[in-house]
Amino acid sequence: MSARSKVEDHDWVRVAGDALARQGIEAVRIERLAKQLGISRGSFYWHFPSRDALLARLLDDWRSSSTLAIIARLETTGSSPHVRLRALLRIAFERTEEDRILTTELAIRQWGRTDPRARKALEEVDRLRLGYFAKLFEEMDFPPEEARIRSALANSFMRVAPSFPDSRGLEDLDAALACLTRPLTTP
Repeated sequence: MSARSKVEDHDWVRVAGDALARQGIEAVRIERLAKQLGISRGSFYWHFPSRDALLARLLDDWRSSSTLAIIARLETTGSSPHVRLRALLRIAFERTEEDRILTTELAIRQWGRTDPRARKALEEVDRLRLGYFAKLFEEMDFPPEEARIRSALANSFMRVAPSFPDSRGLEDLDAALACLTRPLTTP
């Protein structure tokens, strides 16, 4: 059995994602990845025509696993929008600093500061996430403009709150959920 038949496309994407998460986009080099996989650099081209093709696949896989798969899973539960919102926000509190999904996202956000392709992927993921949050709020009978604003707050909370040094985890989640779903009062 040849090395080429042992290594699949997803193996290249996995080691590229690991390198990206640990050391940033500059670490995603074909020669380094091949060495990690224990194969020659030339075998890369059996799987991808170029480094750019690998990076595009990496972004597609990240978009799918970090957003589309989560939304699909939540939508199949048949739960109320409130329960789905809680489950979505809870994901951030279940992650650890070593979590590959979190570190990969941070690396892609850094990469997106200088690369239009990564920036476009980030914009799409953010649009999908904000749209899903807004959908949940609209299902709770909030008007569209209010749902849009609440979605921005929920997304921001999900991305930042778990990193606060005094985060109380699920206590903070429950308090934020109560605030996010409370009707606005007019002065």
